[in-house]
Amino acid sequence: MQTVPSSEIQSSKFTQPTNQEVGKKPYTLKIPCKSYIKKYVASLYGSPVKIENRTMLGIFLLAVLDKRTYEKRNFGPNQTNKGIEDTILVEVNNWQFNAIGFDVSAECVMIINDFLEHMFDDSLYVTCFKNSKYKSRKTGYRAIMEGFCKRHGIELELDISYEALKKKEYRYRKQIQKNEEK
Repeated sequence: MQTVPSSEIQSSKFTQPTNQEVGKKPYTLKIPCKSYIKKYVASLYGSPVKIENRTMLGIFLLAVLDKRTYEKRNFGPNQTNKGIEDTILVEVNNWQFNAIGFDVSAECVMIINDFLEHMFDDSLYVTCFKNSKYKSRKTGYRAIMEGFCKRHGIELELDISYEALKKKEYRYRKQIQKNEEK
C-alpha cells in the first residue's frame, strides 16, 4: 500500500473557499414564485437573495440545493408553474456551487413556495395580532394589512387582493387556534 504525503492530499470539497474562488462571480438561480412572495422575500433578504447559513431562508435553501445529474433532470412538462408569475433570484457562491449544488428540483420548488407562503402567512398573522387594538377584526383591520403590504413593497389589489389577504390571515389564525385546542 502506497502512502501519500500530506502536502499532496487535496482538500475536501466541503472546505471554505480560497482567495482565488472568492473573486469569482456567483451563480444565479431562478426560483419561480408569486409576485407578492417575491416582494416579501426581497424586503427581508434583499434581491438577489444571498444564501447564508445565518438566516432561516438560507439554511432552508442550502438543504434543497442539489447537483443536477442526468438521472435527476425533469424532461416532462413542469406542473409547478401554475399560478406562479414571478421569480426570486438566488445567488449561489462558488463554494456552494461546487460543494453542495446549483439546482433545485421541481418538487423542491413547490416545497420552497410552500415554505415562503407559510413565512408570509405567519408574518401577516403576527402583524395583525400585535397591531389589532380590539378583539374584533373589523376595526382598523384594513389599515393594518395595508401597512404590512407597504412595509414589504406589496401593492394591494395588484399583487394580491385585500380579500385574499384577509382570507389568508383568517385561515392561518383558525389553524393556530385549532392546534392550540389539541
